[in-house]
Amino acid sequence: MQKVPAFVRDKYNSDDYDPLVVLIGPYHHNHPRLQFVEELEPDIWNSFVRHSGSHEKQLLKEVLKVISDLRGSYAKGSTDMYNNKVFAWMMLQDAAFAMEYIREHNPDSPDNVATILDHLFGRGILEHVTRDLYVLDVG
Repeated sequence: MQKVPAFVRDKYNSDDYDPLVVLIGPYHHNHPRLQFVEELEPDIWNSFVRHSGSHEKQLLKEVLKVISDLRGSYAKGSTDMYNNKVFAWMMLQDAAFAMEYIREHNPDSPDNVATILDHLFGRGILEHVTRDLYVLDVG
């Protein structure tokens, strides 16, 4: 996912390209304003592994097989500060977040990401999460 060119960000409202709640990918990773959601990543990851029946080591191994392709999907140099294992882990956690958010989107599911976020931060946060997933990583 390429970054939005500076001339586009300058001409239009650059805030439209910045995440409000969810960090997907390396461009905004570790942004201090959004740490509150990153702190939930281990719980979301565990939920994903439990629901998918996958094994963490196998998933990491599979992502590491295509790590060069993943890095090539981002703007040149934007992933250089992450070693392969850290970058692969970031990709896995981001994918797990998106999948768990989408999974059934069932308000009756007590461990559904949407339910957890709604409980912790209030109903309004869900529309921001959805928006961030649509914007993804164009920042």
